[in-house]
Amino acid sequence: LGQPTSAVIPAIMALGESLGAPGRDLLAAYVAGFEVTAKIARSIPEKGRGKWHSAGTLGTFGATVSCAKLLRLDADQLRMALGIAAAMASGIVCNYGTMSKPLDTGLAARNGVTAAKLAQAGFTASPQGLESEAGFFGAYLTLPPDLSPFAELGQCNDLLHGIKIKPYPCGGLAHNAIDAVLDMRFSHGI
Repeated sequence: LGQPTSAVIPAIMALGESLGAPGRDLLAAYVAGFEVTAKIARSIPEKGRGKWHSAGTLGTFGATVSCAKLLRLDADQLRMALGIAAAMASGIVCNYGTMSKPLDTGLAARNGVTAAKLAQAGFTASPQGLESEAGFFGAYLTLPPDLSPFAELGQCNDLLHGIKIKPYPCGGLAHNAIDAVLDMRFSHGI
C-alpha cells in the first residue's frame, strides 16, 4: 500500500532540478517521503481503506514531505504543506484499467511540489490535515487509523525493509502471469 517511490521520485527530480539540488539532498528528500508514505500506509487498517488509489492519495503526502525537505521548510510550513496536500490527495479505484489510473501518480507528484511551494509562500491549511476528524483520515477511511507507526518518524525503519521493484507497468496482480508467459517463451522457444 502506498507505492512511495512512484510519486516521490518524479517530484524530487523536478523540484531538485529547478533548485540545483545536489544528490545528497535528493536522497535525503527521497528517504523522508518514502518513510512518511510508509507510515501513513501502515496506519490504515486493512479493511478501512475505502475505494481510493493509494499512489494518488498517499503519494501526494510523500511527495509533499520530500519537496518540503528540499525547500527546507520549517515545522509550521510542513504542517501547512501537509494540510494543503490533504486537500489535493485524490485517486479513485474505478479508474483502474484506464489511462486515469497512472494519472493519479503524476498528479500526486505535481501536488507534492505545489503543496510545498504554496506552504513556503505562506499559503495556509489546517495543521491537522491528516489526523483531524474532518481531515484525510476522517474523510478517506472507513475505520479509525492506528497512529502508532508515526512514533517511528525520523527513523528509516520502512526503507530498511527493502523496496519492492515493480517490474512491469501494470497492476501487480498481472505480474505472475507475465512472468509465466516470459518463462514459457524462454523455456519453449515461443
